[in-house]
Amino acid sequence: MNHFSKQFSWLLAFVLMFTSIVSTNITAYASETIIIGEDTDEVITDGTSIDAEGWYYATIRYYESADSNTVIYEDRYASTIGSLRIATKPYAWHVTFVEKVQDNSATMNPTTYYFKAYPDTSLEIVPIDTEMTLPAGTTLATTGAEINVSVYVEDTLLKNSSSSSVTLPTIPQLSSYVGEDFESALNDSGYHLPDLTDLYYTVVLTDKSESPYSLKLTLLPTVEVTFDENTGSPDLTGITMYATPEATIDSMVLPEVSLDNFDFYGWKKTDDTYVSLANVSHDNPSSLIPRVSDAGELKAMYQEIKPTFTLDLTNKKVANLLSNRTYAYPLSNWEYATIGTDAEGGFCYEGLSSFESLARLRLNSENTDILLDSEFVPLKHNEPKMPVIAYTATTAKVTNTNELDGCEFAIRATSSSSSLNWGTSSEFPGLTPETSYKVYTKHIADENGFESNAVESSTFSTLATKTVSNETPNGVTIADIPNHVHRSSAIEPTLMIKDGETTLALGTDYTVAYSNNINVGTATATVTFTGNYSGTMMKNFNIVRKNSSSSDESTAPTPTPTVTVTFNTDGGTTVGIKNIKKGSTIGEIPSPTKEGFVFEGWYANKELTFAYDANTKISASTTLFAKWIKEDIKLEDSTSNEIVFTIGNKNASVFGIHKANDVAPIIKNNRTMLPARYVAENLGAVVAWNGEKQEVTIKGNNKFGEEVIIIIYINSEIAYVNGKEIKLESPAFIEGGRTYTPIRFISEKLGATITWLESEQKVVIKKK
Repeated sequence: MNHFSKQFSWLLAFVLMFTSIVSTNITAYASETIIIGEDTDEVITDGTSIDAEGWYYATIRYYESADSNTVIYEDRYASTIGSLRIATKPYAWHVTFVEKVQDNSATMNPTTYYFKAYPDTSLEIVPIDTEMTLPAGTTLATTGAEINVSVYVEDTLLKNSSSSSVTLPTIPQLSSYVGEDFESALNDSGYHLPDLTDLYYTVVLTDKSESPYSLKLTLLPTVEVTFDENTGSPDLTGITMYATPEATIDSMVLPEVSLDNFDFYGWKKTDDTYVSLANVSHDNPSSLIPRVSDAGELKAMYQEIKPTFTLDLTNKKVANLLSNRTYAYPLSNWEYATIGTDAEGGFCYEGLSSFESLARLRLNSENTDILLDSEFVPLKHNEPKMPVIAYTATTAKVTNTNELDGCEFAIRATSSSSSLNWGTSSEFPGLTPETSYKVYTKHIADENGFESNAVESSTFSTLATKTVSNETPNGVTIADIPNHVHRSSAIEPTLMIKDGETTLALGTDYTVAYSNNINVGTATATVTFTGNYSGTMMKNFNIVRKNSSSSDESTAPTPTPTVTVTFNTDGGTTVGIKNIKKGSTIGEIPSPTKEGFVFEGWYANKELTFAYDANTKISASTTLFAKWIKEDIKLEDSTSNEIVFTIGNKNASVFGIHKANDVAPIIKNNRTMLPARYVAENLGAVVAWNGEKQEVTIKGNNKFGEEVIIIIYINSEIAYVNGKEIKLESPAFIEGGRTYTPIRFISEKLGATITWLESEQKVVIKKK
């Protein structure tokens, strides 16, 4: 394999999962009409007509790739596979059923099927001379045949290569492996690298012999785009950028404009018709951004500022709107009426048709040629705080009710779509163990019917009840009860009951009843388990005569002995003494700091020859010793906005300063993992650990300065970001007393970018 092929291999290391979809049980349909339904998991060629079963709607969401969460287009009334609005034009799409949604508010078509479609680039199903438009990063593969690849800029050949799979290179990768000839080839052809959008290729399969296949990749030319600020500022005259034809422009790098007293809404091509709010979705930002098919100008769009208001319930008036302006409110789902505000920015709503029942309002545009109407805003009270939940096996209750005065509550299993049953009680008994729930709260409707939107709690799963008995204790033990001396009154000794290492609590986990516990002889303690436990266990103990020869005459169980752990920091910052149970591990220990040195770790002897193992159980009082390394270690400094970790190395460079963690980053499930606290706190977040729930909570800000609350559970593939479920590619886990979490997930949610340097085994986190 030649030099280009070797460089191609490492550049194309991130192979998508397309190779898995070519199998005998998935059919590639030709251009014919097929029926899609709940059992759909098919490869369907572009342009194939489709039909949903019965009267049901078929909504197809097209994604960039199989593992991408980015929707590039949503077809709500799909009739064919593929669309001219999609920049990616493969030969076929892999279409899978996602969910069936019942909408009780619609009587004509109450059900919608949702499907996920993503490009299928298995070359076995692609005919010779088929032309496809594919983005950089797409992986093309066969089940074994070699692929010859020729990369062109117009008619200029850049490189030839061969490989078992090919990932279309990005701009930096092109520049890297093509070398010095790259820029000159571009200049000679008059080609501009797109600086608004991803790079695209025209891909043609020119030969399909058994081995090898032959592919011709041609970079799509770029077109010039200019901008019109449309009476806004700043003046964009003279600004020119480039884009790939038929691609969605990246809104993150477009010029920013503003117009006094209006909200900037987006860009449209000057030859497009008027864009209304009905045509676009804030839930799908790509629908707000135009596609570029040829050179042209983009014009800024603005919309009226959304209404802000207060409800004057005494005078039945909507107040604090803009003065002497026109507002609209719905009469039905299809019609609306308008009303003007007075000089104080208010109007009386009493007696207005349908106003109180629909309770929505928007500000009307005064120049529909340029400006858009604002969106409807519900006339509701401010939303309450999020409910915080404590729960057991069969009950749940809201713990922050002091923040939720005047609210009502409801609960529903996450698997259910039933209506919520609202009530004033914030406690919910009779739950099913191991079922996932959410609790909802909203302000109780006032006399006019105005209420708040409902706010939901984080998802929680009730605990499974553990059933125990003397015959099947399931890990629960009752410590032996020592003999007690007869005293002519009932004897009720304190019990020590444990579930593994956890001590159970009287009144919470169990109750006790005693029998035969007055006279000399054998007495019995009957334990009835409650809360997270069920069942009964019995434990006997002896009542002996006074002056009995028995040497085992005590009245209370022996307390669990403790040991002391002292930390010698050798001149570093102080670490406090810990008192722990004899035979247990120390748990998490803070890392000290020392000017001019990097903390290497804790050692069991003062000669620093035996490193302390976090899993060691301490049986006697002991001292641990800190080991230090002078700060002139060989580690590449980061810049003032970078954190640099190296796999297997405890030392890191944090914003240009050497720091050390007590553990090194590791790779698990092909993901880099490090204790959450070290990454999050260096990015300005606060980390909290709940040992009972095995839960890590991280509070910080994203790249827009908005608050972000991340909740991660140990060994769970599901995390929550501001209450929204996110699937992790590698779950958090505990090792050596430290909680490891995926670095990329934490960093990106806290507004940072992350880069993996394969050759150096380094992770670079850049704070924006």
